[in-house]
Amino acid sequence: MPRPPLYPFARPAGRELPTELQQLAGRAPTRVELHDGTLAFLVTSDQGARDVLCNRAFSADATRPGYPVMSPGRAALTSRPTFLRQDAPEHDTLRRMVLPYFTARHIRALEPRLAATARKLTDAIAGAGSPADFVAGFAVPFPGRTIETLLGLRSDERIRSLTAALNTHAVDGPAKEQAATDLLAHLDDVVTEQSHNPRPGIIGDLVRNHLLTGKVTAQQIADTIRLLLTAGQETSAGMLALTLLDLAEDPRWRDQLTGPQPVAEAAIEELLRWHCVVHTGITRVAVENTAVQGVAIPAGTGVIISVLAANHDPTRYAKPDQMQPGRDNGASHLAFGRGIHQCLGQSLARAQLRIGLAAVADRFPGLHLIDKPLRFTPQNGIFSLETLPLAW
Repeated sequence: MPRPPLYPFARPAGRELPTELQQLAGRAPTRVELHDGTLAFLVTSDQGARDVLCNRAFSADATRPGYPVMSPGRAALTSRPTFLRQDAPEHDTLRRMVLPYFTARHIRALEPRLAATARKLTDAIAGAGSPADFVAGFAVPFPGRTIETLLGLRSDERIRSLTAALNTHAVDGPAKEQAATDLLAHLDDVVTEQSHNPRPGIIGDLVRNHLLTGKVTAQQIADTIRLLLTAGQETSAGMLALTLLDLAEDPRWRDQLTGPQPVAEAAIEELLRWHCVVHTGITRVAVENTAVQGVAIPAGTGVIISVLAANHDPTRYAKPDQMQPGRDNGASHLAFGRGIHQCLGQSLARAQLRIGLAAVADRFPGLHLIDKPLRFTPQNGIFSLETLPLAW
């Protein structure tokens, strides 16, 4: 029998889906081979993805035997798992601890601060003159400053560099393990410092309300902060970079993104569906014998949910390879996952995209792409652009 294809699949060029995913989107699960020679099932349909993500027969616990490891460096992150890699009840306890800071109501109250940050960044770009790199000047610092403000962290270049190392597949296993160790040690120190003098922000609140009352340990708080830093910042930066490119390439997006809020929100949902920056997928392992779309999945078998393929499932979306703001089912995409592990920061991510893109569109009406080759980051866990040179 021929060997299953090696996963992750390579992207042919730019933002295009890998050819294999285009062929598999909407089909039943299929076997793939990972970097270490192990086999896993790849789920590529909308229904299959929902079946796995909402089924307790599949575990998010990365320490379980058979859990699929997507790259050599990812194994470095399992020694101190966050609630993203835990099952109930541990997952539920830690998630509830930070949930109030990411509710839709809380994020709406935060929107004036998001708008002020976006204006400062666009003013700085305009002041430096055309052209400018909108990855370094906007896509990265906008969500970065937001999460640092929420957490109550002062600007810290070491945290930023270590966070970036954890989010790239280009860093090898030993280097990634060292980055994870260094970041957690640094965050342990931050939590210890704030246990003596809590500052405004999530960290200070968690120290006062959960650490000093004995509900959680300092390590659990540090691990949770690491998750908020690495998961929220890089995904939002990746989406901002790719959607800023859309804005520069197609002026029609300007009217969508600067129009009435319902119009802008519909545009954001379609951009989220189409791009889906978590392009390698969501990983799980079966904890009992089960089946997905009629395919038997034995206990102890790894499963990878390609949300990118599911969001381009032709049985779910008409003309899935085209961006069509205002789709009837546009907001039903899986960019933020489903089930108990559905993205905690999705309201914040949506607000950052809507406010950030509108700020750029308003400030730079003549924004356009410079005729330079674009360098994407297919080697990263988060798909994005290395740079985005734009002029106005």
